[in-house]
Amino acid sequence: MQAARPRPPRRGGPRRRAARGRQHHLQARFGLDDATVGPLRDLSVFYDRDEGWEFLHFSTETVGELYLEVLERRGGYRGFGAPDAPVRMAAQFALSRQASLSP
Repeated sequence: MQAARPRPPRRGGPRRRAARGRQHHLQARFGLDDATVGPLRDLSVFYDRDEGWEFLHFSTETVGELYLEVLERRGGYRGFGAPDAPVRMAAQFALSRQASLSP
């Protein structure tokens, strides 16, 4: 995942971002430390864990009607990041609304 997104997204560019309190949620839910959560936050990477296996993913900027999600499954993670779906959809809605309001 680090190789796919080696640096934070450029400032001002549209991107899917999690709510600011998301890192606190991850720390409380999974017991992650600051050293783990910091890069996830800085790189706008979503995280889920299922029975000890991990799922990391991020989305590209939306271009027209298209965006891509890049994901990494670590171990035997079987889900699709469903706990993050409402957060991802809210971020996408906010970006599309922002784009429709821009001149």
